[in-house]
Amino acid sequence: MEMAVQPRISDSPAKLDRALRLRGRRGISIHMISVPTPVLLRADQPISPNRTNYFPTPQLMLASAVQTRFEREDIPWDVHFSDFKSIPDMNAWDADLRPYEEFVYGGHTVTKCFVGDGLERLEEELQEADIVCITANFTLEARPVVEAIAALRRMEKDKLILVGGRDAMARPDYFLRMGADLVAYGDADLALPELLVRIYRGGDLTGLVQGGRLLPAAGRIVLDELPLIRFGFLRRPLTHYCESGGGQFLPSILEKGGVAYFETSRGCFRECNFCTERLTRRSEMSLARFREEVDWYRANGVNTIMLSDDNLLQRLNHAERGERELIAMFEYLHERQMVWEFPVGIEIGRLMRRDSQEFHERLFDLMFWNNDDPDDFAGAFRSLIPFENVLRADDSALRLKKMRSINENFRILSRVIASGIPQVNLAVMIGFPHDTEASLADTRRNLEEISRLRREIADASPRTIKTHINFSLFTATPYPGTPYFTEALRERRMEYDIEEHPELWNLYTSVVRGDTFSAARTTENRLELLELTRSHHVSGKVKLHLADEALPRSTPPAATVTEVA
Repeated sequence: MEMAVQPRISDSPAKLDRALRLRGRRGISIHMISVPTPVLLRADQPISPNRTNYFPTPQLMLASAVQTRFEREDIPWDVHFSDFKSIPDMNAWDADLRPYEEFVYGGHTVTKCFVGDGLERLEEELQEADIVCITANFTLEARPVVEAIAALRRMEKDKLILVGGRDAMARPDYFLRMGADLVAYGDADLALPELLVRIYRGGDLTGLVQGGRLLPAAGRIVLDELPLIRFGFLRRPLTHYCESGGGQFLPSILEKGGVAYFETSRGCFRECNFCTERLTRRSEMSLARFREEVDWYRANGVNTIMLSDDNLLQRLNHAERGERELIAMFEYLHERQMVWEFPVGIEIGRLMRRDSQEFHERLFDLMFWNNDDPDDFAGAFRSLIPFENVLRADDSALRLKKMRSINENFRILSRVIASGIPQVNLAVMIGFPHDTEASLADTRRNLEEISRLRREIADASPRTIKTHINFSLFTATPYPGTPYFTEALRERRMEYDIEEHPELWNLYTSVVRGDTFSAARTTENRLELLELTRSHHVSGKVKLHLADEALPRSTPPAATVTEVA
């Protein structure tokens, strides 16, 4: 008689039993969850980002993929999304802080707090959950992920706990040590449904699970083949999710409908040493699917999409075909008077044609178009724009091959400002190990020059809406899974332990010991540059600007900008 092959979750018999006991059972409850966000306070002032009420795309995509597969396989298991991150009133985020630890950072006492009562609600709401899938994308949220695992184990030791996301993928052994049964390695849109189907049917997990890791399904994920997001998983109104990583939205935008993340592609061919997106294989949505998905979002009450592609403009690798597709996509959004944002960033060098200084004119105009009406807004509302080489006095040591020259980047930025997009979050990194007082001075002068440039263009513009620049000043953070992390470990640059203080891995507080600046001094440098540029972050969130405000007067620029129009 042929023996049935037993599923093998990991080397742990307890973890194996947790999976085996689910075989063939009815009424199993599966929850995709988000965890509370932590915030760092120094003298009651936030020094780390605070994002609570943004659309839960990763959880809804996974829930939709699993539910669709269950329906196809006729499996009687229930899928849910449980939100323990968002809070009732985003503008009063500090009304319910839960302090849990203090530590010394640069001579100051810093308090770690959870925002809201998410962990308490988790213990109440997940008593009957059989399988819990936790998203661990951001290293700064590792503590609430671990606290969630511990709470679930206290409820019932037999709950099957899976953890996925960028941080989990980079540090699987840590989360397995903290009590997770499985850690998803890579995108789990196909692998998670396959795992659950095999568990239900008693199938062999060979090739799918290895050493506590859920391996990605063979082949590239085809975005066109993924199910449409099921908005019905949301228990709260769509209007509850009303911010992005870049800040808040105009009231006229929120009155038109919901705000949701939307991806037209995944992955990036670039090899930036501080980024993990290169680990995802490139996949692009077809134009037909893009139109279908836009219509699906609109039919479900979404009027504003946040284009979360790792690198949207890499479609231009396909030359004329890629440009035609991008033009058609933004024409479609324009025709429907949608609102859109680029929250992840635009590789602005690609807005110019390869090996020339000519713009992709039609594409540029469509991407940054808006109707210049703050009371009934449509078009591009905000963009994160990486501007890393603002750190340099010249182009002699460009850090990234993707960067254009300083003059070319100033020219592109001038064109963006002239478009009248309401807000540009200009991403500037400081705090690399070899930064010096001289390079910091170059950064100050270039930031002042950008402010002067913005003021000149705004003063001459006949538009009602004039672009405001919020300087998104980031500390160069060595994230797990990146070459920069490995380099910082090898050179013993990190002043804080990632397992003890993961909250510091947030892009606002440095952890790197440089040749000139300590980690805490880099954080102070960042705060001083924020003051210089008047890029105030109110209560841990990016302030929403529209009205023109006083900007710093320029000192002689570090860069030569004679080519700027």
